[in-house]
This record gives sequence, structure tokens and C-alpha cells, in this order.
Amino acid sequence: MRPLRFFLTAKHWQVFLLLFGAMVAGQITLMTLMFRAEPIRDVTALRAIALPFFAVTYAVAVLLLAWLWTLGEYCASRVPVELKPRIVRFRSTLIYPLAYLPVFGWVFPTLLDNPSVALVIVPLHFLATFCMIYNLYFVAKSLVLAERQKPLSFSNFALEFFFLWFFPLGIWLVQPRINRLAAK
Repeated sequence: MRPLRFFLTAKHWQVFLLLFGAMVAGQITLMTLMFRAEPIRDVTALRAIALPFFAVTYAVAVLLLAWLWTLGEYCASRVPVELKPRIVRFRSTLIYPLAYLPVFGWVFPTLLDNPSVALVIVPLHFLATFCMIYNLYFVAKSLVLAERQKPLSFSNFALEFFFLWFFPLGIWLVQPRINRLAAK
């Protein structure tokens, strides 16, 4: 798989506008829909409102995961073979949240009628959360490994991890480093 070149060469403000702008535009659209909607009386009405919400959430998740995928793949390719992280695990943890989100979007409205569904959905939700945290961990570690070219402990890349976690802020600090790596 080849990373998306745009995310390697884009300036921090471009990535910020794409990711954060998509989130804000989606939220404005959803708030508009909610103010125009009828009161929720049953699962069908909830699903009518939830469908656009999950569609916007999915679109933003695709953009965010595409950015993380590009950064992770590219940075891992710049790491010496003896330090190279396991890319297969990273790829699978990128795919799971994308597969899980539509399932959650479909099942969520049924929680009102059938709370026992939570016994299934909660562990799946925790797994999706773990996958997202692992993706941040992988990208942060790969970035610092690509820059330093030597073994690391978590304390060496913890700051990058938290920058990525709070990605609207982290974009401004991580993306210029990606641009410098891609320019070499």
C-alpha cells in the first residue's frame, strides 16, 4: 500500500482545515437537522436523526484514519530494518474502527428498546477505542524512530503521542515534522 502523498506534503494548516473543518461542518449540519427534527418517540425517529450523525462521523473517521495511515506507513518505511515496528498490526487496527463504526451506527438506536445489546456493543466499542489508541502510539513511535534512527522508550515519544491524541492541536506540531521527513 502506498501512503497518500497529499498528507506528506500538505502544510499543517491544510491538514487542520481538512480534518477539523470536516468535523465543524458536520456538527453544524447535524445541529441544523436536530433543530428541524420532530421529537424522538421511537427507534425509527432516532434512526432518522442518527443516520446523518453517523455518516458525518464516519466521513471524519475516514479522513483522520487516512492521515494516521499515511503518517504511520511513511514513517515506518523510514525506520531501519532492525527497529521497524510491526506494520501488519497497525494496518489491522486501522481497519477495525472503520468496520465497527457502521455496526455501532446501526445498533445504537436499538439500545433504547433492547438494553441487553450493550453486552455485545460495549466490548466492541472498547476494542475500537484500543485500536485508535494503538494507532496514535504507532504513528508517534514511528515518527520519532524515523527522526532519531535508534531504539526508543515510551518517554522518548510520549509528547508526540499526546499531540496526536489531541489532534487539532497536534496537527500544528506534528505535520511540519512530517513535511521535513518527506522533503529529505
